[in-house]
Amino acid sequence: MIYFNKLKLKILVSRKFVINFVNSQRETEYNRIMEDWREKLGAAFGAELEQLKAETPEVEAEPASWADNLKAQQGKQMVNVMLDKRNRNGKKVTLVTDLLCDDDTLKELARELKAQCGVGGSARGGEILIQGDFRDKVLAQLKARGLKARII
Repeated sequence: MIYFNKLKLKILVSRKFVINFVNSQRETEYNRIMEDWREKLGAAFGAELEQLKAETPEVEAEPASWADNLKAQQGKQMVNVMLDKRNRNGKKVTLVTDLLCDDDTLKELARELKAQCGVGGSARGGEILIQGDFRDKVLAQLKARGLKARII
């Protein structure tokens, strides 16, 4: 029975993953496939389909996207974009400071900015560090997301 619980957990985790990333047409196809699997599992382990349905929790609606969270958390606060090369052996980095958002949103924004610039960087403590001088690109991306930003 332990194996059955692990398999059931695997199915639930994969269901949450699939539902978040597919459109509604694929979702209905997926639900049909999941019903078949539930019937097969129920037949193999002597459980009824209604019993499996009762134990399956409903998938919660996805919260607002991280971009909406960023704009809501930041409000009208100004974001500063600056060039820094202090204590970096003369190498330039673009710093995005004064971001008022949680760590998950900050990391998602940093990931997007790094991808747009094609370089590496990091995000922690309300700051995003982008390797190289990309002040103009970063400023354009922040303004495109609806944030008030300026170059210092």
